[in-house]
Amino acid sequence: MNIHHKGGASFVGSKVFLTVVSFVFCIFGLFAVYFFEGHVKNDVLGSIEQEFTETQERLKEIVTSSIAESKSDLRFLYSTPPISGLPRAEFNDGIDPYDGTTYNQWKERLETIFIGFMENNLAVEQLRVIAVTAEGKELIRVQRVGASVEAVPDYSLQAKSGEPYFLPSSQLETNQIYMSPLTLNKEFGEVVFPYQPMLRFSIPIFSDKGKRYAFLIMNVNANSLINNLKQTVFDYSELIISSSEGDFVYHPIEEYQFSRDLNPDLTWNSVYSQKVQYQGLYTITPKLNSNLQFYVHSTKVKTRPRNKYGYINFNLLVPEKYVDTLINEKREITYSFLAAIGVFTSILLIMFYRNATRSQLLAEARREASAIVDGSIDAIVGLNLEGELTSINNTAERLLSISKVTALGKLAKDVEFLSKLPTHTYINDIQSSKLQIKDELSEQYGETTLHYAISVSPVFSEHNTLIGLALIIRDITKEKNAEIKVKRLNTELEAKVRKRTQALAEAKDDAIKHSDIKSAFISNISHELRTPLNGVIGTLNILKREELSDKSRNLVEMMDLSASNLNLLINDILDLSKIEAGKLDLNLKTINLQLLIERLVESSAIRAFDKG
Repeated sequence: MNIHHKGGASFVGSKVFLTVVSFVFCIFGLFAVYFFEGHVKNDVLGSIEQEFTETQERLKEIVTSSIAESKSDLRFLYSTPPISGLPRAEFNDGIDPYDGTTYNQWKERLETIFIGFMENNLAVEQLRVIAVTAEGKELIRVQRVGASVEAVPDYSLQAKSGEPYFLPSSQLETNQIYMSPLTLNKEFGEVVFPYQPMLRFSIPIFSDKGKRYAFLIMNVNANSLINNLKQTVFDYSELIISSSEGDFVYHPIEEYQFSRDLNPDLTWNSVYSQKVQYQGLYTITPKLNSNLQFYVHSTKVKTRPRNKYGYINFNLLVPEKYVDTLINEKREITYSFLAAIGVFTSILLIMFYRNATRSQLLAEARREASAIVDGSIDAIVGLNLEGELTSINNTAERLLSISKVTALGKLAKDVEFLSKLPTHTYINDIQSSKLQIKDELSEQYGETTLHYAISVSPVFSEHNTLIGLALIIRDITKEKNAEIKVKRLNTELEAKVRKRTQALAEAKDDAIKHSDIKSAFISNISHELRTPLNGVIGTLNILKREELSDKSRNLVEMMDLSASNLNLLINDILDLSKIEAGKLDLNLKTINLQLLIERLVESSAIRAFDKG
């Protein structure tokens, strides 16, 4: 009762522990979900903002390096000799006083330099020298025509004083470079198609005496630059390039591109409900479709440092639906991870619960086994592989006349009773994979002999390793005495059986002897009976051949039938010997049943007639 009570308490304790841990885990899971839901959107937006910030740094680098390269190319062209030779020849009646080179010669040389430069720099669309006059006449113009580069003849040169870049270019100081806003290329006041987005870089040309003469201007096709910028952004985002005035330089919607030249009324503020912001992510909504919403990250890139409006905006957009998709994906990953942790933790808890339950059951089983062992009528002794006692039960204490405390750790050979057992042989046999050993021991105490049955079994650890053996010693004195008594009774019974068997054998011999005498008598008497019978049968056969009356013949036939029947009976007596020897042969013959019955009746009729 006590053991079962303790076991029930242990099970209840394990269940309470499992319930508490499960409750704590659920609380932790709910807290994790609450914390995750409160931060998942900010985490996703923070990740996108970080990616956009890094992307815009790369965009800045592409633009600034492209501008720096174009300015470097312009300075290279400015440093060529014809640039300084043209104003010297112009202000000295068309002849350069230094070396006598004419104006036209300097012009031809510069055109040749421009052509060679443009053939090796495919992004450059035009190189021009424009006079700083009221008309703003082009002095030299080399342009790309299809796949070739050509110098424009004088009669095709145009006046450019009305262009937006003319005035700031004509006011430049020495070595100062002007960069125009990105606009579409125009010829004779009309936008060239296919569209050619141009960046114009100009540098002033002065005479040796410091007199302003003209400026060198280079038109750079920005298509390759825009393509590089588009390829830099991530696939999930879109790039919008807008100017400081709000017009679109590039937009994913083709109709919005180059709005400064194609549709001046189309600006950022006319398309979107929110203005451009430069701090972190913000949301915008197209005015034409309020259901769409985008997250935007904008940055300002200075292209003309001395101009208040000399910058462009890089705006990176990502649809709100994409952000929601990322949030849902992160939810799936996080919840899957939490679910995996939950499953793993549940498995651990179940395993822990099972192990705890198993340990409790094992402990209870051990206690129960210990109680059974202690209450056993057999003496049970535990030995390790060194022959030392590891445990004994109460019966063993009485048998060995030693207490448990004293016995533990003692060698078996030092205990009087166990010293008479071949314990080392038992250990060696058990180590040789012998599963069980049976033995017996007899002890003489005065006139009394005690008998013991010894059973040896291996003892294994939890890891199935042999750690010792158990000696189970049972007092079988009563059984042995009973066995001896049974053997004695069996011996006496066997003697009686032998005597009775001998008497039966003698009786059998007498019976066989009497049977032989009987058989001899029957054999002799049968032959003796046959002799007179043969005489009777012979006489009847003679009478049958005589002339007899019908009555006499009937009597003779009746006598013949009786003699035949008597002969059959004598033959049957002779067949008794064959029956005893097992050699009787049966002959099957067909008879007339009616005739047989009639003859039997006739033979019996005479005696019946005599008896009246």
